[in-house]
Amino acid sequence: MANSNLRRWVHAALRHGDRLGGLATWFEHIITAAIIISVLSLVLDTEPALRARYGELFDWIEIITVSLFVIEYGARVWSIVERVRYRHPITGRLRFMFTPLMIIDALAIIPSLLPVLGVEFRVLRLIRLLRLLKFSRHNETTKMFLRVLRDRTPELLTASIAGFVIMLIASTLMYLVEGEHQPEAFGSIPRSMWWAVVTLTTVGYGDVTPITPMGRMVVAVTAALGIGVIAVPTALLGSGLTEAMAEDRRRKRRARQRLANLTSNTNQSTNK
Repeated sequence: MANSNLRRWVHAALRHGDRLGGLATWFEHIITAAIIISVLSLVLDTEPALRARYGELFDWIEIITVSLFVIEYGARVWSIVERVRYRHPITGRLRFMFTPLMIIDALAIIPSLLPVLGVEFRVLRLIRLLRLLKFSRHNETTKMFLRVLRDRTPELLTASIAGFVIMLIASTLMYLVEGEHQPEAFGSIPRSMWWAVVTLTTVGYGDVTPITPMGRMVVAVTAALGIGVIAVPTALLGSGLTEAMAEDRRRKRRARQRLANLTSNTNQSTNK
């Protein structure tokens, strides 16, 4: 019975640590700090001078943070049977381990454990940067952004398709008007696409530029359209985040009001 109660508390703490308070909230903050510190350590560790001076410190940071991630991962797998859909102690846990967030958690751990088994590749060390994706589990703002991204997917997909069509048309036009004059840069539609991408995204590296009047006219129109291509997804995400934050504030107000009403009713019952 005690084991069941502990597992239930661990599951609640891992799912709603920021709301339970106490030890659960502290663990949530510690994991968040571990993500930030481990990623910062990994970035600094790639600098040879810093590695030579602080290499042992970086190694200890890796050991400590990975230990915390392993504890968190094991606790999630152990306590997940408290959810009805993962109730079975074996198949339920296995299904849970292959959910997207748990795969991200595993990728945050595995590259650090492989050297213990004698496997060491430089790319495996850099895969640890995927730990940044763990913020989607531990940070409310990130969760909100991902919800908005999911809800706005149809509109963003439409805007992306429109941007691709504009890029293809612009590349084709530049191939037609500039291809003969600059075959290295505009000798084919795929070559012209590099220019179209940097122009539509308003980056404009300047490494590929038109020399004909017609080509410059195409550039002007494409650059103007590029502002819209960037602005539409930005506006969609911005309005979505604004709505989500407003809804979150309303939800918190309702929760506080319910708690106040419950407290008031409890006090009245006690006085009677």
